[in-house]
Amino acid sequence: MAGIADPSKPGDTPGAKDSVKYARTLAECGPRSTQEKEAFAEFAKVYGEGRASSLQAVCWFLHWGSFTGNTLNGMIGIKNNQGKEAKQTGCFFKLTFFLYYFPLFFILINLVGCLLKPLPKVPACVCATMGFVLALTAGIWFFPLGVIGIIVCAKPPIQDYEAIPSGPL
Repeated sequence: MAGIADPSKPGDTPGAKDSVKYARTLAECGPRSTQEKEAFAEFAKVYGEGRASSLQAVCWFLHWGSFTGNTLNGMIGIKNNQGKEAKQTGCFFKLTFFLYYFPLFFILINLVGCLLKPLPKVPACVCATMGFVLALTAGIWFFPLGVIGIIVCAKPPIQDYEAIPSGPL
């Protein structure tokens, strides 16, 4: 956890408690929920629109990554996937998905994680640069999927996050 003076106490870092509060709201209530919008406005009021937008982008990035990573882990048996969705997923999709995302999740992200662990507190510009490079790299991976979605006129799924009970995941 580069940039945190004492990784065992992230709450001692300025803004950490509020950042975690917002991130939990997004994760538990959904990224398009009323609660998320309220939490974002509250965070933006205290820390400014720029920091709030940056935090929101990181949370969306992690939200996407959790779905993609869990899908990969379920495919290779790391995560036990007992749902009927897993049984209905075709072999072609699984193979394509695995081959497309394997380098990003099992090589690049693990490599960066190993490199970040020993880092001491680093200047904000270094953290921002690393964040930009990671987001750019991952964006390069999923940008082509967005283009394909536009070409085939794919519509995003409508998810009623308000109907999902809130609480710990």
